[in-house]
Amino acid sequence: MKEKQLYYGTGIANIVIVVITGILLYKNNLAVFIIKDSYIDNYLHRTLFSHLAEQILAVSSSFAFWCFVIAIVLTVISMILRNCRNYLGAYRFLFAGVVTNILTFLVFMLTNMILGNCRIESGIWALAIATVLLITGGLVIYLGTPELIKGRKKLWDILIAVGILAVCSCIIMIPTLQNVKEDFKYAKELRSVISSQPDSIEEETEVQIGNYYTGLSVYAENKIYYMDGVDSYNIKTVDKDGNAEEFWGIKDETLNRGIFYEGGYLYVSVGGLNEAKNQLLRISLESGTEEIIYESNSYFLFGVADNKVFFTTPKDENGLCEVRYFDLTAENLGESSVLYDKDVDYYNLSHNIFVSRYLYNDSSEVMKSVSWLLSYDEIIIYEGNAYRMTARNGWKESTDLEMIHYHNSQYVETLIDNEVMCHSIYDDKLYYVKVKDDTAYEVICCDLQGNNKTTIGTITKEKETYCRYLAVGEGFVMLKMSGNGEEEYASHAFYMKLEDGSSAQLY
Repeated sequence: MKEKQLYYGTGIANIVIVVITGILLYKNNLAVFIIKDSYIDNYLHRTLFSHLAEQILAVSSSFAFWCFVIAIVLTVISMILRNCRNYLGAYRFLFAGVVTNILTFLVFMLTNMILGNCRIESGIWALAIATVLLITGGLVIYLGTPELIKGRKKLWDILIAVGILAVCSCIIMIPTLQNVKEDFKYAKELRSVISSQPDSIEEETEVQIGNYYTGLSVYAENKIYYMDGVDSYNIKTVDKDGNAEEFWGIKDETLNRGIFYEGGYLYVSVGGLNEAKNQLLRISLESGTEEIIYESNSYFLFGVADNKVFFTTPKDENGLCEVRYFDLTAENLGESSVLYDKDVDYYNLSHNIFVSRYLYNDSSEVMKSVSWLLSYDEIIIYEGNAYRMTARNGWKESTDLEMIHYHNSQYVETLIDNEVMCHSIYDDKLYYVKVKDDTAYEVICCDLQGNNKTTIGTITKEKETYCRYLAVGEGFVMLKMSGNGEEEYASHAFYMKLEDGSSAQLY
């Protein structure tokens, strides 16, 4: 009697598990699948990877439903046969029903993890169901030991299990792949391109990451080279002793955002005023002469890292572009480029995102919370943290400087300081300019967590003038001032030493 009760109890339990699994599959998240691809790569490729994962989850769920129905039918048949005293037949069907349930669950999970390139982020229900399934499977094996069926061929159990695995795979995995084969093939192709990119942080970019994010200055050969501002016409310099001069200028074109240094050359892009022509120039620091290494009929983003010049190609009719690079160690620079990334959404790119993903190789979790903000100037991603200035109405207003970091699966915002005009990071230190009583600007240095704040120096704030940006070099900083003076547009700069806070106006 106990064996009979245990048998029917096991059969009913298997049916209940199937029903619960089906409900969780359609009404609740049986398991939360998260793509293994980085958020920023998914973002730049129009969420192709997450969209594919969602498709696979939807399709595989539909086909898994029919496998669960088969598991119920097999279990019901086994109970009918048991009631008719066909013990061996009943056991075979119950064994098949339980194995179908287990393998349907397993194949469904693997389909999403393998085809969807996912990991399980939250799967408490999946873990609970897997545990119950294993217990049920153990009971079935135990039920197969009574004297009446001890003579069974265990090879049949193996053949049944293997056959059911093949059937479940054919019902779930193969149709799912067939439904998403084009997107799957496309995603596989993109992943192949991305996988060839280095996954380590670019250390040379890391040193003056703040200058690169600003895109208006760079520290090179003991000098800060800087533009007067976006759409400026010249590049000026200042060294650690405060010696300033104009280095290079143009007349009929403007400098676009972005200035980089590598091996004795500055790299900048210029845009024509009267025609759709943009050029990437290499300027010799020794002679001041320039050469064109890339030309485009539309605006492009660019940067220099790891002895390579990276740049975007013009967007196609679908708004997609490529990221390519010139190897600076190759002969005939500019004649041939190498593909680095493809089918990138041109409209999701900005200077900040380009610097972070393609020059710095950053794909940290913090990107998820601030990717939509990266199109603005006032954010720096560094060592998994985001340093951002909160929204303000134009450059003339000061605002809060915050650090956002990812901790215990949550984003935590930490206030570093208020009344801040601009900020930068250089050599693992955070620098920022703070308004003091609306009469002066303080240049402050602290660690990356906002601790150990030290006021380097103070500059008197002129009427209706604001600090546009901060450039940092080895042992000194440069503050670019802009604003409306009493009589004419004010534009000047200050130099300040880090060791003693002494400062001087450059022009």
